[in-house]
Amino acid sequence: MASLNEHFDQLWHLIRQGRGLSHTGDDPLYYLVFHPEEMLDAKRHMKEWAAKLKIQGWTMETFSMAEAIKTIFDTNEFRDLRPR
Repeated sequence: MASLNEHFDQLWHLIRQGRGLSHTGDDPLYYLVFHPEEMLDAKRHMKEWAAKLKIQGWTMETFSMAEAIKTIFDTNEFRDLRPR
């Protein structure tokens, strides 16, 4: 099984390669997907990967599905969790 760094390097290769000509004009999105068991290892590498991309002139955006769901629950006025 490939390591997280190997997966990141493959992703970085795709980014550097570019998307080529496209008639849609959409910008591509790239995802680094990994097994949940690798979450802590991925978090340890996050700053290193962001720095690697920044040196090359790229900005890395991170998205956490868990944080997005928590925000939805926290801001939902119908989800009152106070004891009655």
